[in-house]
Amino acid sequence: MEGIGSLQELVRHNDFFVKIDLKDAYLTVPIHRTFGLSSAPWIFTKILKPIVTFLRSQGLRLIIYLDDILILSSNAEGAGRDYLFAVSILENCGFLINLEKSVGTPEQVIEYLGFIIDSKSLSLSLRPEKTAEIIDLCGKALERVSVSLREIAKILGNLAWAIRAIPFVQSHYRDLQSQYIESYNQSGGSLNSTIVLDQNSRQNLSWWVANVRESNGRPMSATDPDLTIFSDASLSGWGAVLNEVSARGPWTLQDRNRHINELELLAALNGLKSFTSQVSNLSVRLMLDNFTAVHYINKSGGTKSPALSAISASIVDWCEKRQLSIEAIHLPGVLNVLADQQSRMRNESSDWKLQKSTFQRILALWEPEIDLFASTWNRQLDRFVSWKPQPEAVAVDAFSLSWTNWRGYAFPPFNMIARCLTKIMKEEAELILVAPVWQAQPWWPTIMELASQPPRIICPEIALLSDPLGNPHPLLERGSLLLAVWILSGNASKTAAFRSEWSSCSWDVTVRPHQLATRAHGTVGSVEGMAYWSINVSRSMLSATLYNIEGYYVGKHTLVIKLMLGIFNSNPPKPRYNSFWDIGSVLSYLEGLGPDTSLSLKSLSSKLVFSLTRHNSSPLICPVSCLERYIFLTRDFRNESTNSSLILGLRSPHPPIVASTIGRWIKLLLSEAGVDTTIYSAHSTRGASASKAVSAGLSIESILRTGSWASESVFSRHYNRPINKEAFEEAILDGEAIRDEL
Repeated sequence: MEGIGSLQELVRHNDFFVKIDLKDAYLTVPIHRTFGLSSAPWIFTKILKPIVTFLRSQGLRLIIYLDDILILSSNAEGAGRDYLFAVSILENCGFLINLEKSVGTPEQVIEYLGFIIDSKSLSLSLRPEKTAEIIDLCGKALERVSVSLREIAKILGNLAWAIRAIPFVQSHYRDLQSQYIESYNQSGGSLNSTIVLDQNSRQNLSWWVANVRESNGRPMSATDPDLTIFSDASLSGWGAVLNEVSARGPWTLQDRNRHINELELLAALNGLKSFTSQVSNLSVRLMLDNFTAVHYINKSGGTKSPALSAISASIVDWCEKRQLSIEAIHLPGVLNVLADQQSRMRNESSDWKLQKSTFQRILALWEPEIDLFASTWNRQLDRFVSWKPQPEAVAVDAFSLSWTNWRGYAFPPFNMIARCLTKIMKEEAELILVAPVWQAQPWWPTIMELASQPPRIICPEIALLSDPLGNPHPLLERGSLLLAVWILSGNASKTAAFRSEWSSCSWDVTVRPHQLATRAHGTVGSVEGMAYWSINVSRSMLSATLYNIEGYYVGKHTLVIKLMLGIFNSNPPKPRYNSFWDIGSVLSYLEGLGPDTSLSLKSLSSKLVFSLTRHNSSPLICPVSCLERYIFLTRDFRNESTNSSLILGLRSPHPPIVASTIGRWIKLLLSEAGVDTTIYSAHSTRGASASKAVSAGLSIESILRTGSWASESVFSRHYNRPINKEAFEEAILDGEAIRDEL
């Protein structure tokens, strides 16, 4: 029997349509009661067959379904003429024409058999009344706690009717259909039984309510495919080919336990994802050598296998998001050679997956944005670039892309490391690179040159690298592979700044040929001569970046604590200076400068900041008189912005000075007074004054209170002698006065 299926092959672009509806079709043909109504449609079709044959012999293109006749013509005049001719023939044969339902005016959009046919877009869609009915039926079922099987059967009938008008329609009622079949069998075939819809069935109905109007309409006939993808699966992997470009991948241990039919469907899905991730609005033809997979793709699932239906649903979801039309065709296995070869090829020896927990630590440190060397099974980030086409890869071949647009993460095959370093330098890019610590490799000096932050050694463990089946890397099993993660930059200023800082604080400077090269016996020797406090900073850094050891942070492990205690005891903190300069010589120098009124602002500033204490024994070194003179000289420089600052700069506009400037002035004065400032800093005045007080015999309690030292042990460790606040200034400026008091 003819119908919409025949029409799809007959209609042409921009055709005009007319329609003839026969009135009281069955009643016009007497049928013996014995045959009944069940055979009436078949008999009526047979009776009309000679008439239809005659009309077609006269050149009329038409489709007939029972009593509905649709005539097609390439122009309006021809359609009108064919309509009149067909009507006259039918009436002469004794048939009645239903003029109310017939359409004699040629149209390019017409309703036929419940569908809207549009020759301009060559599309088929449901009537608005039909979509409203579907929404109403599905909506009412969702509102109820339980639904009868009869109601579900009615819903499924309406949804199945929409197959020709809505793409992938079966996929959106498979769960409801499966629950209906299961419940129907359990009820013994009673349609009056009621069931509670499960979550998946309710999701099916919700999709129809929300999307039937938007999804309504699909092409009437299959167009020539834009892409033809060959796919195949073996028990070890999958393969796909498009225009001699291949894609392949291994099965994981979990996938290997699947049935071969599931693997064939997964191979088709992977091939589809590999070659269509960046396209849309295309027609795709899949060539497979498995009949079951072909059926489940073309039917958008089935009722026999939930696992196959789930994979089919993934295929539908992928195609719907990209508006791809898809068709699967069976290809004998002997002809599907290329895809079969790809599915059976062994996994690349350089294809390994880094342990997820290790990558999470890298992610916490540097936050990469894209994985540049990955495949579907071992990718670390959602956005990844594959070497060959892979499902869900954002691009193919990382070397063909610019690396300057993002911070990339790369764990490339080891033979591509040198090429990666060259690209980093060429593009001045930034890259997080995982590479083996192979100092004998030609690229090792380059990787050190491009480092912009300290590298992190990855703790070697058996499970660090694994293949698709979970097998560890053989070099890790032998304990002969050590990996490090580097953050590299092609920006010369970044790397130069890092090397300058790193060479002075972490590596031996005297024996290395390169700024980042370690000594031959390792980095432990680089702590020789370092103070306990400097080593303790390194301990904190290691504790923050390395894995825990036996459940302890590295810095809190008992062995590390004992080691640090030994370092402290073997090299206890020492005073910065073995001896202090004589403060008396500086005071004599200040006296030799003459009266404050004769000093320049520069000399007066240095003298003032050196000692701000009231003393009247010698006017030439009295800080009070010096301060009075300083305020007098700087009176013209002061304004609202500088009134709160005592010491001002020497150059116009004489801004307030900072601590470093005061220190520089003190060192200048000490230098002019004959003190070696290559040894002593400005802060040494504190120790020199205290030592002078000690030599004058002041009590340690006075010195502790005046100098704000935490304890006697701190003071004694640095100054060796214990000074009375009332006599502290005199002890420094005039030792004779103290001796007289004693």
